[in-house]
Amino acid sequence: TVLAAQHILAPSVAKHPWIEAMNPLRSWEKKAGHLTWHYYKLPRKLFFGFVEHGHALIATPEKALLDTLYLHSLGRYFLDLRKLNIESLSQEQLFLWVRKYPKKTRLFLEQLYARSHDRLKTK
Repeated sequence: TVLAAQHILAPSVAKHPWIEAMNPLRSWEKKAGHLTWHYYKLPRKLFFGFVEHGHALIATPEKALLDTLYLHSLGRYFLDLRKLNIESLSQEQLFLWVRKYPKKTRLFLEQLYARSHDRLKTK
């Protein structure tokens, strides 16, 4: 996932053999060998923040985090907020884009930044 590749998720969380993708149609899952592909439905109004990479659209790290928080807020994705390293992300981009998401997603993002700020104060 983008979050694992960018070291936003802790390595122990990111070692599972899966690939995740968003689509505007429906959620589904497919197993292919040792990999599991997870497709999550994302409302069309939230289909932005992707960059073209070959024949695929890849979410920016900020977009990947927001989509993950969105799915977590719906109870469709488990996420341990304590295991996220968000210091490398653009806070400006996150808070600009999160306005398009439901309130619960915005609250999760605010909690993440409050925890991150508290961690920096104790270092």
